[in-house]
Amino acid sequence: MQPRPDGARVFRSGRVVTCDPARPAASAVAIEGERIVAVGSDEEALAAVSPDADVVDLAGRTVVPGFIDAHNHFACTAETFFAVDARPVAAASIADLRALVDHAA
Repeated sequence: MQPRPDGARVFRSGRVVTCDPARPAASAVAIEGERIVAVGSDEEALAAVSPDADVVDLAGRTVVPGFIDAHNHFACTAETFFAVDARPVAAASIADLRALVDHAA
């Protein structure tokens, strides 16, 4: 499917995780350009965009808005909690750097 120039698209007939305690789930999402314009029932999403918007049938699949795989290695991430912040903001001089290392040791 070729995207429309204005990006109007509806993803419907799915399971949408909203992360909103007042409405934790929905079945559709409507998008125009780079903005989500509606999250709710299929009917609500379809009503939020022009009638000629592209419609994608999710066939029950799940949509998790905002999910980004940060991909990290746990051991490397854990090591950062014990690292000395040696950026110029934290250590403006050699004496500052020595003091930070002494404190960490």
